[in-house]
Amino acid sequence: MNTIQQKDTISKLIAEISDIPSNWVLTPVNGNKAPYRNGWQKESAISRDVLLNEIKSGRAKGYGLRTGQISGGIVAIDADGREAHKLAESLGGLPSTVSFTSGKEGRAQYLYLIPEKYWEKIATKKLSTGHKSSDGKDELLELRWDGCQSVLPPSVHPETGQYKWLNSPKEIDITQAPLWVIDKMSKDTSQSLPLVESSEPVPLEACLTKDDRQLLETGASQGSRNESAAKLARNLIGTYNRLHFLGEVCRDNSRTLFDDFCDRCNPPISSRERETIWKSAEKSNPTPTLSDDYLMNCVKSYRKQPIHTPTHWTEKDAKNTVAKYDLQILKDIEKIQGAFGKRIRYNTRFKTIEIDGEPINPDAPEIDLAKKGGIEIKGSLRVKNQIILDVAKNHSFDPFNDYLEDCHKKWDRKSRIYGAAKRYFGTDNPLHQRYLECLLVGTVARTKIPGRKFDTLLILHGQQGIGKSTWFRTMVGDNFFCDDMGDFKDKDERLKMHQSVWTEWAEVENNINRSTSGKIKAFITTQTDNIRPPYAQRSTAYPRANVLVGSTNRTDFNHDETGARRFMVIPVSQNIPIHLVEDERDQLWGEVVELYQQGHSFYLTREEQQQANLLNKEFTEHSYLHDLIERFVANRNEVTTEEIKVYLDSLDQQATKYIDFCRIEREIKKIMTSLGFSPKRCWRDKSKKSGYKRDQLVQIVDRQTGSGQAGDRQGVHPENQTEQGFQTERTGRTGRQANFVKNDLNPKTDSDRPSQNGSYPPDSGSQSHSSGFDVGEIPDTFHCDTTEECEESIRQIFKDLHNNNKCRIGKNQLIAKFDNPALAESTITRLKENWRLQEDKGYISAISPTQRNAWFSVGKTVVINKEDDPLDSYYAVITQVNTKNTVIVMAGNKPGMYEIKHLKPKQG
Repeated sequence: MNTIQQKDTISKLIAEISDIPSNWVLTPVNGNKAPYRNGWQKESAISRDVLLNEIKSGRAKGYGLRTGQISGGIVAIDADGREAHKLAESLGGLPSTVSFTSGKEGRAQYLYLIPEKYWEKIATKKLSTGHKSSDGKDELLELRWDGCQSVLPPSVHPETGQYKWLNSPKEIDITQAPLWVIDKMSKDTSQSLPLVESSEPVPLEACLTKDDRQLLETGASQGSRNESAAKLARNLIGTYNRLHFLGEVCRDNSRTLFDDFCDRCNPPISSRERETIWKSAEKSNPTPTLSDDYLMNCVKSYRKQPIHTPTHWTEKDAKNTVAKYDLQILKDIEKIQGAFGKRIRYNTRFKTIEIDGEPINPDAPEIDLAKKGGIEIKGSLRVKNQIILDVAKNHSFDPFNDYLEDCHKKWDRKSRIYGAAKRYFGTDNPLHQRYLECLLVGTVARTKIPGRKFDTLLILHGQQGIGKSTWFRTMVGDNFFCDDMGDFKDKDERLKMHQSVWTEWAEVENNINRSTSGKIKAFITTQTDNIRPPYAQRSTAYPRANVLVGSTNRTDFNHDETGARRFMVIPVSQNIPIHLVEDERDQLWGEVVELYQQGHSFYLTREEQQQANLLNKEFTEHSYLHDLIERFVANRNEVTTEEIKVYLDSLDQQATKYIDFCRIEREIKKIMTSLGFSPKRCWRDKSKKSGYKRDQLVQIVDRQTGSGQAGDRQGVHPENQTEQGFQTERTGRTGRQANFVKNDLNPKTDSDRPSQNGSYPPDSGSQSHSSGFDVGEIPDTFHCDTTEECEESIRQIFKDLHNNNKCRIGKNQLIAKFDNPALAESTITRLKENWRLQEDKGYISAISPTQRNAWFSVGKTVVINKEDDPLDSYYAVITQVNTKNTVIVMAGNKPGMYEIKHLKPKQG
């Protein structure tokens, strides 16, 4: 393959990989169709970034789809020739589905979905046709499952040149596998479990003791919480695992049920406590409270249909049982698919089944099937709804996600997000602008991936009648807005929330009070909810695809200082121009989708969170004891606990008689923390006594103008040491205060944002007092599940390097610090592409903001470096900085928006 052909192949592979569904797990292959990664059959899914790097390097000449469970139950049927196609036709045929060919005559591959209940009961099978192909090999019909792969277009084929689509995933959805495929793939063992299963999985609650079910319903009170939680966790894990061993599929997730129990406890069990209890239960190798006989009786009682399993199970028995219990269901599924095709869909937002865009009646679905499709299916109402749901889910959609995609396609590439807080709410505080960005990008993130962590509540604060609730409603539309959710503990009320995009707590103080503050915090941070959709008999766990918002005109709505970090409060000082919101909304959402795709963060940095914590004090209702202590320490930088006690005791007894001095130290610690002090032993009378020292002051922005000096306010103290992060002083190896040059891998600050002239603010050149880990304190291995977590860990590693007077680290040494090397390597590549890291002779170092500004600010000349762009290798001049990673350039009198990773500095 010459250089031009190789470049063309690489361009095609890169261009078409975006059309392959993200849940398909791919592996790189060489020019002879063979995967070359060691142990590829058993390795975890590699990221698309890693695969793209393999393609760009020229090592990969294509990519193969890993079939089986890892890709969500996809089986690939490889028909070697005409005789293989005839065999398939004689067995029942190959319904239209995603398919492709190597270009050889009569050869093709077809992709189908296997229902999850059969995944463990099938295996790869090769069916002989009894004929030889033109190359002298047996012509086979191969049914590929776990441990196999099928090379996808446009990968290289050594004989024909390239694989080609017959029906691409852009043109058609994968069809469910016909019954004969499942039958042929069934594992051939006389002792295997029968393929008998009910039309729906059994709920885990139905197989628990009465006491456990009561705990799930009511939670536990203080004093018995942890003991009850430990017992329940062991039984949930043991029962779930035993049912799985017995061949039963549970509808509920055991951890989700446990988290629901923790939320219902009074007070709720904290995230840290529940994680400790759960891990301890897992390590104990728990067994269920009920015996196997009792468990199976529970299953039978729930299903109300006894299951008979013969002592000597034969292949004939298995086939007969499949025919008896499953064949009618599968026939009904195929009947519905044939009558409706894509006309029947599942609306994941509203949790409804729709035909031709109209919801069907869950109480009488057969009427809609008869009127709109002329078909009839058999079974109970529950079975009918489950069958229809299975078919509809093959064409699932979220109408709000469709709206976002449409906005993104029609976006005019002009930025509107920056300055939106000023236009809508009248505030030019950069932190309030950041709040708005977090809400919008977080909404897109939860729409794209339901259940994404988003544990903050944006609250609009201002007078009544200025359009706070109207702004929320206008931004997402009437169909996707809810402002009438009742008791959040009610599962039916939670359904309202899941059917919306934004759920508003109007007059938020009515929902947040002292008695419910713990439950509110738990509710805001919850990522899944047990709800009961219209078609369902029981509740099921669903990840959240919506976001909570709030509004208020009160300044004392927060009664719990420890929950302040959950709130992002934007003051509204003007009537919100709703007509402007309506005009900009679609274009604004289009831009937000672009920001999400570029990896724009929707979490506050540590510095931003500290500023937010201080601003939120303005909305916190303080106790009388808090006011007394605040007055006492106003002009002190150091104080002992005993001195505070003596002061309180010296006051008028009427003022302090309510104080319970048995718990006074705990209250003092809580109040001193909120006032910006940290626990520290103080010298008094030639001995050290417990006390507090005021934290180092940090600069924070003014509420309205965004200006201010460190001395204008008291220092910021976060809720805990984790949030405090790099703000406090530490000493390095030499014992000196750890000072090092601020680089772009430090947590972001407002100074990192583009200024109004479109360039990034220059680096101050001064040394930051932020610090990294002490020597020996940095973990040996980092555990990261996401790119964001990996970036944060790399940021910490470089802080430690600077702390110890080092500026670079070997690439292999850096990757070895992570338990997921593939994720680490792809994250490093991403940071290099965005000019935050650079590599030289196998060593990685950070690029400072000053250097990056020198390359990518307004007026700078750059070189376009994008292979599929007609302006590739052209010089261009930056005219505007949109975000930290995108700029607008002028190349040949033509403007265009580019990610920085597709640009090179003129000198490099």
